[in-house]
Amino acid sequence: YNFEPIALQIFSCNQMPQFRAIDQGLIRRIVPLPFEADFHENADPDLMAKLSTEEAMEAAAYAAVQALSQVIRRGSVTHSAEHEELVHEIGLSSDSVAEWLEEHYPEGEETSNAYQNYRNFCEGGGSKPYSRRTFALRLKAPRFESRPEKRAGRTVRVLRKV
Repeated sequence: YNFEPIALQIFSCNQMPQFRAIDQGLIRRIVPLPFEADFHENADPDLMAKLSTEEAMEAAAYAAVQALSQVIRRGSVTHSAEHEELVHEIGLSSDSVAEWLEEHYPEGEETSNAYQNYRNFCEGGGSKPYSRRTFALRLKAPRFESRPEKRAGRTVRVLRKV
């Protein structure tokens, strides 16, 4: 007997949760689906009765199977520009270094000054800053590295775009 487990998790929420650690694996897998329509003004009091008919449920199941077959044929779901923006926002809200980089370009900045600016940014925004080591690791992902340079007669580490 051979069993290969497959799981799909669906979460419903008013706001996206913050993730403790966000990486490319999570970015590839998360599929936010915004439901922003407001039906209060044009609410149909008979909607549940209409959607509960056998004909309506068969039509919904048929549409779902057709959509799934397209996903299987393509090998993935189709992502819209809105989806990409939502994933980007989730990444920013879960990574204070990425959020800091949206507002601050540290090219040529001494590493120690960049870290202090990042800490000030976090404290001003009410978030807890990463350690120096984690800060440096998070900067590497967007292609910054710390290089030694001579400035005013002393060697300091400076951030450079790679």
